[in-house]
Amino acid sequence: MNPPPDFLVRPACAEDEECLFHWRNEPWSVRRGTNQRGVGKEEHHVWFQETLAREKRELAIVEIAGVPAGMVRYDFRDEAEAVISIFLIPSFCGKGYGRRVFFSTAPDICERRGIRRIVAAILADNERSQEFFRRLGFRPVESSAQSNLRVFQINCATVEHSRTSITEKELSAVAAVLKSGHIAKGPKVLELEKQWCQHTNTSHAAAVGSGLGALRLALLALGIGSGDEVLMPAYSCVVLMNAILALDATPVLADVMPNSWTISAEDVRRRLTSRTKAVIAVHLFGMPAAIDALKAFGLPVIEDCAHGIGGLAAGKPFGSLGALNIASFYATKMLAAGEGGIVAGNDPALIDKIRQARDYGDQPPDGRHLNDKMTDVEAVLALTQLSRLPDILGQRANRAHTYDEMLQELKQEGLIELPPPTPGRIWYRYVVRLVRHVASAVTAKMASCGVKAEQPVWDLRHATRWDNTFGGSDLAFDRALSLPLYPDLTEFEQRMVCAALRKTLHNE
Repeated sequence: MNPPPDFLVRPACAEDEECLFHWRNEPWSVRRGTNQRGVGKEEHHVWFQETLAREKRELAIVEIAGVPAGMVRYDFRDEAEAVISIFLIPSFCGKGYGRRVFFSTAPDICERRGIRRIVAAILADNERSQEFFRRLGFRPVESSAQSNLRVFQINCATVEHSRTSITEKELSAVAAVLKSGHIAKGPKVLELEKQWCQHTNTSHAAAVGSGLGALRLALLALGIGSGDEVLMPAYSCVVLMNAILALDATPVLADVMPNSWTISAEDVRRRLTSRTKAVIAVHLFGMPAAIDALKAFGLPVIEDCAHGIGGLAAGKPFGSLGALNIASFYATKMLAAGEGGIVAGNDPALIDKIRQARDYGDQPPDGRHLNDKMTDVEAVLALTQLSRLPDILGQRANRAHTYDEMLQELKQEGLIELPPPTPGRIWYRYVVRLVRHVASAVTAKMASCGVKAEQPVWDLRHATRWDNTFGGSDLAFDRALSLPLYPDLTEFEQRMVCAALRKTLHNE
């Protein structure tokens, strides 16, 4: 006979009535309960029969090594709110089991019943239980000063795909710029340019108004114009194509490599012509692109670092290998400033051309010189986030590791492939590859469970320049699924994500 599982949470059944009756009347249970009293047999029987109906309440028994060790109960006030009660018999307290009980039941309850908040009501003098719920992510709710209860709540509403990480450091830094009265391009822009060069091992930089502007100006500085071809990944943001088209040049799509989803140097080789003047390589989702292999073709390579900075390609910092590097500071990017971008490199002549186009005043008219300046407000936001980069990268990596652990079962079932371990990568996105399902259908089903997963790249197959030779890109558009990943994503939210993904893949 197999030994009982170490830890099990199962729905209560008729055989549990007597055990629960004794638990409810134990002195330690009465002291901790909000009613502060025991119950009689008949009262308990009525309560228990109502509980088994599972309409107003769900009750589960906790077993540890086959021994009944406690219970967890959810009472449903309305369609959106559940009140949770957890107790373990004293010999099992303080060993981490309560946390396991919560995380093994709450995400399923929320996803299955559409619960949007879970509430815990705790006696005012029960500081141990209050601290327990705080550690789970519950936050205190204002209650009457006369009440002997403290109410805590955790929100289970929609888990967004992206959420900007703003701290007091950003708020203070922006306030200081506003108070200075200098909010246009000024000293903070210069400081950002200096700091960006230090992070990318470059010597010159120009901060600009957007990531699109950064790429367009980088191409302009390289002399790209009408009749020229620029190679770009077929699985990539439409911004790349727009920047090339803005200069009346021709975008040429190249395939990406499965799982890394970065541009394939071998496919680039097949598409080179005498008109090819540059290659754009994106460190997509934080995965290092094969910059050295692309440079071997003798063409300028633009490193697109819009998906992050702080990683390594061939052992060297992102942004340090190409003729130029560019980045975006849009609100959902690794470094979020609302808008803004930057171009950097080691050739001062190229950066001077970008500054000339950016600072178009007091120059002859030129339709390529647009308003591409960055403000000091945007710059100080990007600067502050850049100063927090090690912490941001660390928190993202921790959450990626948590996903690796939580999603092993789906991987073993052959339903998903996890992102491969890759030296030098950073975690801008956590993208799994679906094995049997289509990403568009999965995102819709997960959204109905309150979780915003995404197809992380707009489908370029609708563009007229697409052909049918992009096997890796086809696979990416059909099967790549991006799960929520950001510094303040909580463990509870991650479990909600995994529960929604599990339900979707098992039920389709």
